[in-house]
Amino acid sequence: RGQPAGRAEGSSGAKAGGGGSLKNRTAPEDPSHTVACERGGLTMIELMEAMKKDALEQESLMAIICELVSETVQRNDARNRVSKLTLFEGEVAPIPAIAYVTRIRKYGGCSECCFVVGLIYLERLKKCEP
Repeated sequence: RGQPAGRAEGSSGAKAGGGGSLKNRTAPEDPSHTVACERGGLTMIELMEAMKKDALEQESLMAIICELVSETVQRNDARNRVSKLTLFEGEVAPIPAIAYVTRIRKYGGCSECCFVVGLIYLERLKKCEP
């Protein structure tokens, strides 16, 4: 079973909080945390440690997500077009988009992966109304 975290140090391809491109990330060398305990995977304690380590490695995703959301809002505001999705329209926001993302992260109780899934859903919604 090796290391309790389920993989070797630095195997993620990106350091926690270090930014970096998603293209440069690599798969874990030892993906044992994806295998059921009954099939030789990690114990529950080892799995929790691996998940904590994974969460730390995802910290850099937030910088990328914040930048992406900010750029998208600026681009859409510059278009000045009217949408059928008036639910998402409003006047000038009282705080920047990055602040909204940060608040959702702080008080929402979800992981960075949830933000990635959220962006995917928004992208799909956009395809419904180009």
